[in-house]
Amino acid sequence: MLLDAHAYLAPILVILAVINIVYSCPTFSAKSNMKRRLAYSSVSHMSFVSLGIVFFINIGSRVMLQSISHRLVAAALFFLESVIYDRTYTMILEEMKNISLVMLKVFTLFAIDAITYPA
Repeated sequence: MLLDAHAYLAPILVILAVINIVYSCPTFSAKSNMKRRLAYSSVSHMSFVSLGIVFFINIGSRVMLQSISHRLVAAALFFLESVIYDRTYTMILEEMKNISLVMLKVFTLFAIDAITYPA
């Protein structure tokens, strides 16, 4: 569908995706707010998915699988982040000292979900 438009807009999409990746990755590392950190990592990951779409890398299977898995895992991470916020009343990572001792089950779910994050 729209192969002419894809051929015309592909270089622009590649440039935008690379700019997003180059900007999001260092910004992600510098954030101390947990919700912003998750948001910047989502932007970076979806830029990789955009690169896959531009280069037609198994568009039917791998890109869709990455997109769906990103949505499921990101939704779970944002849910667990809101559970942590409801209990600690803070989003700043430095203020969440010993969270693994206080909320062991939530921390374990968050760690497992973060490990399976498709980035």
